[in-house]
Order: sequence, then C-alpha cells, then structure tokens
Amino acid sequence: MFFGTTEATAVTYDGTTKLTVITPPHDKGSVDVSVRNPAPDHAEAILSGGFTFEETIAPVPTDFSGRLWNKRAIKLSWTASTVPSQYEIYMGNSSDLDSSEYLGTTAGTEYMFEDLEANRYYYFWLRTINRDGTSKFTACKDNPIYVSSSDITNRPPTATVDTINTRIELAAGRLQIIVGEDLTFWRYPTYEILLDANQRKASEIELLIPSEGIDKNSVTTIQVVGNNFRIDLPLRALRTVEYQEFRRNNAEFYVKWLLTPAPPSYLESLALNLHGYQVVGGFTVLASIQSPVRETGMSLFASDINVGWFQVRSSLTPLRAYGYDSFSRKWTDVTAFVNTVSGLVTTRVGRSDSYIIAGKVN
Repeated sequence: MFFGTTEATAVTYDGTTKLTVITPPHDKGSVDVSVRNPAPDHAEAILSGGFTFEETIAPVPTDFSGRLWNKRAIKLSWTASTVPSQYEIYMGNSSDLDSSEYLGTTAGTEYMFEDLEANRYYYFWLRTINRDGTSKFTACKDNPIYVSSSDITNRPPTATVDTINTRIELAAGRLQIIVGEDLTFWRYPTYEILLDANQRKASEIELLIPSEGIDKNSVTTIQVVGNNFRIDLPLRALRTVEYQEFRRNNAEFYVKWLLTPAPPSYLESLALNLHGYQVVGGFTVLASIQSPVRETGMSLFASDINVGWFQVRSSLTPLRAYGYDSFSRKWTDVTAFVNTVSGLVTTRVGRSDSYIIAGKVN
C-alpha cells in the first residue's frame, strides 16, 4: 500500500475487505492512496487525494534571534509556530548542543535570560513541544552572543518573580491565588491565606497549588475565607488517581482548583426537579492538573474538601447542602455544618461538580 510514492510503514490484512495501515512520515498535504496486489497479477486500485497529512508536531520557527538588552539580559525572540505549541529554551557556553542546559518553557514568543557573566559566550537553542511530541532543535541565528565586562557595567537591578511566597491577583471579580513554594516546608496544620477587603469581595476563586507542596506535605490544610465563601482544602485530598498518573510523566506542575457560583440557569432547572425543596443558592467546584504542555481533569478527590457558602438568611429551616449522585440518581445530603447565625453552610465536597443549598418548603 502506498501514500503517494511512499510505502506504508505497516499493513495488516483484516479480511478480504479491510486493511489496517500505519501511515509513513510525509510532508503536509493530500496524496493518492494506492493498493497493489502481490505477484503475479500486480493489480492496483488508486483513490485520488485519498489521504491528507497534517502537521501535528509543531515546526520550529525559522527566525530565532537574540541580542543584549538594557545591560540586563539577553533577549531571545521568534515568531509563533504554525501549529499550537509551547517552546523549550536551552543554553550552553559552547556550540555543543549535548552540553547545553534547559532554561525553561514558555507559550510566548520571547524569553529573557538574565543570569549573565562577563567575558563569556552564550549559545541558545529552541524547540517546540505539544501533546504530539517535540520538534528538532533550531539554533539561535545570532550564536554565539558574547557578553563583555563593559556590556554589564552599571547593570540595572533585575526584577524577579517571587515564587516562594503566595501571590494574589484580582481581576474582573476572579481572585487568582498562586500558592507559594513555602508550602513544601510548611509543617503547621493550617496554611492560611489572608485577603484584604477588596479581595474578600471576589465571587470566583482560583487556587494554583504547586505539585511539590502536594508531594511533600501531607499534614496541612489550605484555608481561604472571603465574604461569600470559606475553603478548607487538605492537601492530601489532591493526591488522586489522576494526580498520580500525571506525576509519572511530568516533573513540575500545578493543581488548578476553581470555585464559582453555580449558574442561575442550573439552579432554576433544579428548582423544577426538587419537589418539596426550595433552592436558595449553590456553587461549582472544578479541578484540573496543569503543566506547561499538558492538562487533565481531576474528578474524584482523595478525601473531602470543606467548602462553606454564605447564604442570605432564609425563612427555610433547616438549610442543607446537596450533591447529585449519578450512580443512585439521587440527591445526597453532603452537609458538614450549618451556622444559622451567619448563614454559612459548609459542604463536604468529594468531587468536581455543582452543589446546591436548599431547604424544605413547609
């Protein structure tokens, strides 16, 4: 069997009307597919334009360049690959790629190398990476880049990103909390993340938790309290089956844990299906595992996570938290605690899902 003029890598005969074929490497584009009988007749059938080869591994950019920038760094830049991907950057002090070291991965088209030393030559290489694999390396067209002592004289201070301490950003009502690497060495029962008045007003909360902290700390619970929510997240709850599988193929990554109000349309639909109950609120929890090049969902947690949701005081008593059990096809009471004074209903969250706060109608 041939794709254009290139023979298939492997062919399996699955009966008189079916072939299972592994296609050969080929340039992007459509080709004719031909099936040829063996000797002695050599009969041939051709399907014109029968197969189209697509690029899956991203090709490397052809204009990878570098230059000294502001006495502070070597600025590397390139154009984006034609196939969605991320970029791995390597550096060495000789032209030998095998002796180079990995610098980092980025989804952008620029990289700042700031660890400069005087009177040294620097060589850089770049390759693309996505879920289908890695490309070949391409060398920076400006290799080698020489840094003299005068190039870094009176060098301005370098801005660095603090990865040790927790960082908090608030934008458009969503609070993003990047948990610091100090979590790795934290040995107290609670890792409390304190919010200011504006941050406490957020309606959506996104936690990014480093894998090293999850791997090395089994005793701590992350605690975050806002005006409308309270999160008590034991790190051991994130050591799920999906997490262990992801760990086998990825060195450093984050668990992304997101808490948002349940969509109003969802709550309205529940109100029609929960006879004898009135739904007064609810929330959604979604979790995933993310590296620079991969992401996978996290469904069941390894233990319960307590999520408190403040509700406007209701005449319905008592308020309870419910989660839908898809196996029994029933709503299950997952209430951990109800504070009738403050209106805080605490839910035992065991999986990524939506949860409701409801009370019986008298």
